[in-house]
Amino acid sequence: MLKLTGCILLISACSGAGFSAANRLLKRTGELDILLNLLQQIGIYLTSDFLSTDEIIARLDREKFGTIINFSKNMTDESFVLKDSNIPDNIKNKLTEYFREFGSTDLKGQSAKTDLLICEVREVLEQEKERCSRHCKLYRALGVLSGAFLAVMLI
Repeated sequence: MLKLTGCILLISACSGAGFSAANRLLKRTGELDILLNLLQQIGIYLTSDFLSTDEIIARLDREKFGTIINFSKNMTDESFVLKDSNIPDNIKNKLTEYFREFGSTDLKGQSAKTDLLICEVREVLEQEKERCSRHCKLYRALGVLSGAFLAVMLI
């Protein structure tokens, strides 16, 4: 009875590890999707609404983008905080640079920077979606199978 309980716990633990790895991939694609929507919204605010930098930040702070980014009132130095996220480091660095220089150029320059960052995030998002479709099922299956393998080895 003790062996059976141990086997079930071992399989459950390994399965949980596999599902956790798959969920990290899903979370990363979700956060990149939110980031892409944020940048597209900034582009709309810049080109259609002709809002100032402070007005854009105030609107973004009120919207759903607070799940990955906290904005402060002025955009001078480290004026936003990227919450604990799974966004790749190269995108984090570009996003930090983007918001550090936000509002320092004219409307065309800011719109061009936004469009460039949108393209880069979209490219990374497509790569992550492809990676997720390939690896999510694999991680789950490997978690269950490694648990079963270890349980059989210990019996």
